[in-house]
Parts: sequence; structure tokens; C-alpha cells
Amino acid sequence: MLLASLVSALVLTQAPTDRWACDLAPSLGVGSADEGDIDNFTSLSLGCRYELFQFYGIGVSPTIALDKQMWSVYEGGSQAKNIYGYETQDYLFGLRFSRDLSERTKIFYGFAAGFGTGSLELTESTTQTSLNADYNGLTQRLMTHTLGGSYGLTDRLALSIAWQRQDSTQKWNVSGSDIFVQNVDNNNSLTLTDGNSTSLTGSSYRTKNSTSVNSIQIGLSLSFGG
Repeated sequence: MLLASLVSALVLTQAPTDRWACDLAPSLGVGSADEGDIDNFTSLSLGCRYELFQFYGIGVSPTIALDKQMWSVYEGGSQAKNIYGYETQDYLFGLRFSRDLSERTKIFYGFAAGFGTGSLELTESTTQTSLNADYNGLTQRLMTHTLGGSYGLTDRLALSIAWQRQDSTQKWNVSGSDIFVQNVDNNNSLTLTDGNSTSLTGSSYRTKNSTSVNSIQIGLSLSFGG
């Protein structure tokens, strides 16, 4: 009976006094999407966590966060030069596992899943035409994995740096569009620059997208009592 009690105390220990913590972390990253390469992904995350218990010295904490994300995709080619601009506000729920390396240093890993809404702006253009469409109802579903470390600046304030991988999908609706065609005279007659016939057909609109992003987070954590 005594041995069982000692083993239980070793495996499952009470969390520290400061069980609550909140994190503010901007991030910058690059990645890829169905349309092309993502070259300027930015986000700002504000989240909180509560350490339930420690298992073999590893703290286990549920997390909740609000994340503001912005990114753009430039799709270049021999003819098309399309620019996609995304902006979303997302809610994430997950778990974080942390371990003390020293009195002030920790390492951690966390994962989270979430959803959000936002907006999309897209300008499609070629050497002869440009198309601006109206998009609405953008939704996003995402999954993140975060690996990093933190250093305590004071007893309650810590500086953290982490790598984060995010995989997400977006869906939206197209409500209308305007097309601009060059080589049209004052009588709205189309002048062809090559040959004597052409086909003006509607664009096949994309209504969903998948992205993968790798980013670096640098933030601050504030811990307080439970």
C-alpha cells in the first residue's frame, strides 16, 4: 500500500501554484497553397491555458486561443498574374505539454484545431484582361502543431520562441464579377490582335483552397495563480 502511494505520487503530481497562463505571440511564415506559394503569412495569437496536472514532470494544459491571420498568394505564369489576399479570425482549442529544464527554462509542444471566418480578395489578370470578383462567406478550418521553448524573465513573465506548422482549408462563395478586356474601341467593338476569332467564356471560379504554412512565433507569457 505504501509502495503504491509512492509510485502514484511520483507519476501524477500536483501542478504548480501558478496554473493559469496567457500568451501573446505574433508570427511570420511562408508556405504553399493550391494557387501557388505563400510568401508573407502573418498572424497574431492571444490565448490562455490552465495546467491540470503533471505526469512524470510533464505539465498537461488545455488551451484556447483567438488568432488573427493574413496572407497573400501571387500566382504568376506565362499569361495569368493572379493575386489572392486572405484575412481570417479563428478560434483554436487544444492541448499543450511542457517540461521544466531549469528554474527558468521550459520546452513545450502543443496541438490545436479550430475554425474561423474571414474575407478574400482576388484580382485575376493577363496581358489583355483583368477580372475582379466578389467573394463572401469565407470559412476556414485549421490544425496547428507547435514546438518551442521559453525563458522566464521574471517569476511570472516569460519570453517564448517556437516553430509552428499549420494545415488549413478555406471555402467561400462567388456572388458576381466584372471583367475588363483591352483592345475594345469606343463602340465596344473588340479588336483582335492575333487571328480572326476568339472565345470569351466565363471563368471557372475556385471556391475552396488548401494551405500549409511553417512559421516562427516569438511571444510573451504571463502566468498567475490557480
